[in-house]
Amino acid sequence: MTIESITICNITSLEGEHFIDFTAEPLRSAGLFAITGDTGAGKSSLLDAICLALYGKTPRLDEKFDRLTESQTELAAGINAQLSLNDPRAYLRRGAKQGYARVRFSVPSGGTYEASWEVGLTRNETFKSVERSLDEISSKGKVTRVASGKTDTQAAVERVIGLDYEQFSRTVILAQGSFASFLKAQSKEKSVLLEKLTGTAIYGRISTQIFDMCKDAEQEVLNERAKYEGLAQGRLSEEDVVELQHRGQMLASVLLDLQHRKERTTQFLQWHAKNVELMAQYDEAMKRNTAANNEYLLMRDKEKALSRYDAVLPFRPAYERINELSNQIELIKEKESEIAQEIAQLQAQMKTADQELQQATERKSAAEEQMRLRSGDISRGHTLQGEIISLEKQQSEAETAKEQAVLTQEKTELDLRTRLQDEERLKKELEQLNLRRQSLEIHRTMFDNYQTITEKLKQYAEEMRYNDRLDREHRQENHLLQELTEQFEKVKATVITQEGALSSLRANRLGHQQSIAHISETELYDSYNRDTERRVLLEEARRMWQEITERYERMSELRAQQQRWKRQIEQKEAEILLAEKEEQSRFKRFDQLKEAFMLAQVKDVELLRTLLKEGTPCPVCGSAHHPYHTEVEQVSGERQQQLEKDFREAERYYKAQREMLTLLQEEKRNKQAQQNSEAQVLKALEEKQQNDVAYWAKFAHLDPSFVECSPEVNRQARRTTIEMLIDAVERQMKQSEKDLEVYRFHSTALKEVNEKVAKLEETLEVVMKQRGDLETNLRIHAQNRERIHQLMVQSDARIEGLYKSLDDLLTLAGWRDDSIEAYMKRLSEIYEEWRLINDRIDAGSTEQRVLRNLIETLQQTVKDQYNATNALRGKCSQLRELLAERREEIVRLFGHDTPKSLAETLQRNIDVAAAQFKQLQGAHESLNAQLQQTVGQQQSLAENRVKSEGDLRQRRTDLDMAITRFNRDNEPLQQTELNRIFQDSRDWQALRIEISTSKERMLLAQQTMQQASDAYNAWQGQPNRPSDAEDEQPEALQEALPLLEEKLLQQQSEQEELKHRLRRHEDSIRESESQRAMVERAEENATEWKRLSAVFGSKDGKKFRDMAQSYTFSLLVEHANFHLRRLTPRYGLKVIPGSLTLEVVDHDMLDEHRYVNSLSGGETFIVSLALALGLASLSSTTLNIGSLFIDEGFGHLDENSLALVLDALAALEDGQGRKVGVVSHTEQIRAQIAPQVKIVKQGAGGCSTIVVE
Repeated sequence: MTIESITICNITSLEGEHFIDFTAEPLRSAGLFAITGDTGAGKSSLLDAICLALYGKTPRLDEKFDRLTESQTELAAGINAQLSLNDPRAYLRRGAKQGYARVRFSVPSGGTYEASWEVGLTRNETFKSVERSLDEISSKGKVTRVASGKTDTQAAVERVIGLDYEQFSRTVILAQGSFASFLKAQSKEKSVLLEKLTGTAIYGRISTQIFDMCKDAEQEVLNERAKYEGLAQGRLSEEDVVELQHRGQMLASVLLDLQHRKERTTQFLQWHAKNVELMAQYDEAMKRNTAANNEYLLMRDKEKALSRYDAVLPFRPAYERINELSNQIELIKEKESEIAQEIAQLQAQMKTADQELQQATERKSAAEEQMRLRSGDISRGHTLQGEIISLEKQQSEAETAKEQAVLTQEKTELDLRTRLQDEERLKKELEQLNLRRQSLEIHRTMFDNYQTITEKLKQYAEEMRYNDRLDREHRQENHLLQELTEQFEKVKATVITQEGALSSLRANRLGHQQSIAHISETELYDSYNRDTERRVLLEEARRMWQEITERYERMSELRAQQQRWKRQIEQKEAEILLAEKEEQSRFKRFDQLKEAFMLAQVKDVELLRTLLKEGTPCPVCGSAHHPYHTEVEQVSGERQQQLEKDFREAERYYKAQREMLTLLQEEKRNKQAQQNSEAQVLKALEEKQQNDVAYWAKFAHLDPSFVECSPEVNRQARRTTIEMLIDAVERQMKQSEKDLEVYRFHSTALKEVNEKVAKLEETLEVVMKQRGDLETNLRIHAQNRERIHQLMVQSDARIEGLYKSLDDLLTLAGWRDDSIEAYMKRLSEIYEEWRLINDRIDAGSTEQRVLRNLIETLQQTVKDQYNATNALRGKCSQLRELLAERREEIVRLFGHDTPKSLAETLQRNIDVAAAQFKQLQGAHESLNAQLQQTVGQQQSLAENRVKSEGDLRQRRTDLDMAITRFNRDNEPLQQTELNRIFQDSRDWQALRIEISTSKERMLLAQQTMQQASDAYNAWQGQPNRPSDAEDEQPEALQEALPLLEEKLLQQQSEQEELKHRLRRHEDSIRESESQRAMVERAEENATEWKRLSAVFGSKDGKKFRDMAQSYTFSLLVEHANFHLRRLTPRYGLKVIPGSLTLEVVDHDMLDEHRYVNSLSGGETFIVSLALALGLASLSSTTLNIGSLFIDEGFGHLDENSLALVLDALAALEDGQGRKVGVVSHTEQIRAQIAPQVKIVKQGAGGCSTIVVE
């Protein structure tokens, strides 16, 4: 990842937009550059902008690094008092509405990207949310949005760069003081800082997770074992299985008998219910039959009217035709009156049309006479117009020719002026080119030998690069020889040190082995596991006993409540029985009075009474005795009033009794529902209690008193016993844990010592092999150094020869000072300029001669065009005079009019008059034809009226004769009755259907009553009906059925319990076998995790984290020593074995070991810088990092140390391909590093600007 450009706008002290391009000179070719400026100018803000654009935060806002500066804190408080100091929006410059930071970078895969971070203020001066984005830029400049938003952009940046924020801040941005703090920190603080700098915190989390997984695996083993034991407890003995099977067979026989008795009782109850239903159907059928008879009696008047209508229906066509003819005659009379009025109107219109036709004839004759008188003038006018058009055309052509001539003349004059200006410009250009050619004449010899010089310069540049490469290889071989010598000495010292450490570890191992020789790990774990299992069982027993105790109390309450419900329901049933008997008695009384009252209310009762005869059956009730027929009117009226009074009173008593019965039945149902609900709850509790009591046998072995689990057990005493047993087993477990802790301590220590011994033995073997390899490498590199020295001598000789040759040929200065490539570029530009100047002078002279000839030709052409233009102007004046004479004559003849328009006006007047005449003539003829047609209609209507009147008289005569014939055999029919019948609006067809339907209902009711009677009699004659015995009556059967059901349920419940115990026995056998395999898998898994946890796992994560930190820290120090040897050969860093403590090895003081706190300020900076570069090198082993920014204090260094540091940083471009930027405010950096990115303060406003030079 290489940064190509940075764009900053309104970030802290940097006001406005600033752009830094690392792909343009002078930064492009610089391997080392400086970011300089006064204190507080905003140098570090440049690095902050990079971090903001890429990751949205900066090292200075990190809790483990410095907080914002005082000026930035004031800035944040001034913008928004609620803004926290570690909020990156505090970087927005005070007073600015918007700020942003953009970084364009490239990656090794070839892609170019731009990351953006932007913040702004709302109208209310409050901060907007930060906007972040990442765009990809193609080679053709096309921008594609890769991600937007904080989360997506962060993930996309990390994916593209390959670094998260922590890795970037320790690889690309080396912030102020971070490694100096690390260098002098205590071991505990250093461990935390090392996690931050190297990212080793993940190993602590891995260690903790391994430890937790091991504990989880052990717990899983315990859980699976407990499940296995719980499943095994469900097995039964062989004797219990045989006994349960025998009891099951007996219960099946009892259940079969109870089921048969229940079915017989249910069948008898169903017979009684059906018997009551059939009796009710028969009573209902009788009521419907009586109602149908009454309904048919009420339809007799309608049936008589329908019969009269059917008798006179043959007269309806004649009747309707007579009415139709009468209406038709009236309409004809009205139409005749309308036509007479229309004829009078048409005659008046005919008179008006005659007058208008005469006037139109006169107007047509006048228009034709006017056309004849003006025909001569119109012909002269047409002639004059033809002459005018011809003259106008000649004048237009002359004017066009004149204008064209003027334009041609002006164009020629303009061309002449342009050519004169070109001649003057060309003259000046040739003068300047001649002057420039004279200045380059001193290099003519060099230009003549340009090709030779170019070849020799390329040879010289190639030889110089070859010489530089040999010099670097020679210095590298010297450096490698020095390093190999140092490493050889270190290896010798390491062999002595490791041999002493190995003897110490072997003695320590012997001590730990003797400490645990008398302890058995298996016995300790078995004892602890037994106690754990017993505690789990006791806690489960405590919970189970609490549930059983509470359930016994609840069951006792529910049983008592069931007895109370049963007594209340029996009491209600007795009340309902009395109410039903009373209701039946009142219903019979009400039904009798209702039937008598309804018969008394029939409309035709008076007529029926007159028709009744003693001894003949009544058509309503069928009785042969008719008491009302023989009573006087007064007695009949009194009895009717008394009948209505008795009926209303019986109806009120019946409804009241019915409501009371309904209320009692509802109360009974509610109590039964509550009783059933609580019975179900009690049943569920009993089933649950039976299961729990059976399950309690699992805990019987915990204490002898646990065998009994009946309601008579002292519940509080058992609860106390359980608590005492739990307390005893917990004390035993604590003692087992202490013994296990002692054993684990010595076992872990012994394992660590064994690992260290094995590791030291392997390391010692490796070191011995390394010493032999180092001796071989020393001899090889010494030979390479001598070979490279000989090649350098030969290259120097070739460079000297080329130098002398080029110095004689070259007249252009600077080839010794500039780079060969830059000098060749400058030489090529001057040579090309010389060649182009000569070509341009030759071409300009030729062009100057051509322009002179062209100018002379244009001057003669201008004179000729001037004479032709004057001739055309005279011709245009003559044509205008002739045209004016012709126009005056035509005005005298026609004024402002024209001959054509006058002729068109006169002809239009003639056409209008003729059109009006023709229109009026057509209207006159149309009115005449319409009048004749209307008169014909009048005559036709008169004839139709006379014909219709004759037909009407004939039909009335025929109808009267038909009615006379009808009256001979039927009830006399008058015209008024006929009108009344045929004008009646009733739907006679619907009435016919209604009467037919009433008859059908009466017949159907009689048939239904007969069917109900037959069904009731058939039901009474069934062979399997209940007898009249008391125990087969409905009341006795209803009492017996619940008892049978209760016994049946009890036996079924007992049978289900037996089956459940047998199924549980079988399931226990099957599931325990399956669970045994689960236990074995859990034990294998726990063994693997224990083995892994013994090596890496720890509760606090320290074991694996310390291992990873020790290895990473050693690599970091190794890389740091590489850079430290280049910065100052005097010092080296060494890690004290078994710790994170650093020592400084002073080679100038016979390899004396010093504490890091004894270093001076400059020495501390150099060592810290070496650590920072070491970490960057460590990170770059897997990533291609092309940029590095160092924000450290260079002000502590003297001139020599600073020179060494800058040389080492400059060499990073060759060694690692990095462009290094150094942030500093010191004059030393400003004087020694070029180019520079300068942060320059502007006045007292607290703003700065960026200058690259």
